[in-house]
Amino acid sequence: MAAPSVVFAHFGASTDRALLAWRRASRAVFEAHAGAAPDESAGEQAGRVYWQLVAPNHREMARSTLLHASESDARAHAATLVRRASGLTCHTFVAPAVRSIGWYLVDDDAPVVMGARWYESRTVAREAAFRARSMLETIGREGGMPPAAAVEPEWAVTPAEPALPAPAGDATT
Repeated sequence: MAAPSVVFAHFGASTDRALLAWRRASRAVFEAHAGAAPDESAGEQAGRVYWQLVAPNHREMARSTLLHASESDARAHAATLVRRASGLTCHTFVAPAVRSIGWYLVDDDAPVVMGARWYESRTVAREAAFRARSMLETIGREGGMPPAAAVEPEWAVTPAEPALPAPAGDATT
């Protein structure tokens, strides 16, 4: 059976629909926890990189609540949480805008991980939060975070690589 993993994602432009959805979810978490959302301008200046916790079945389970300036910053944040996983506290909350239940994990009284989806039941959301924390603990027990080279996307093309030839029989030739 595959193990849980942490992967890194980059949002495109500031108008990217996925980025806007991530910001809404992150804002809901911070408002539920402290009654105030994080400073939007700080997030915009920080960058557009976040990390995801992926379950053994390859589904995204959770994501960071903060954006990072680079993948190395996101990796450092995720590695810290993997080391502290057993001390993270689980919280659930009602998200009025979507009329669903969300969850998040807290470290040093700050939300650091949020669920990747909404739930219909507080019990199911709480179970997902505990499962995510357990996955972070598993990553820590099984050797920690992978080295940076191990998570580079296979599809990344460097400028030095030649373009692939057109497939044989391509109608455009």
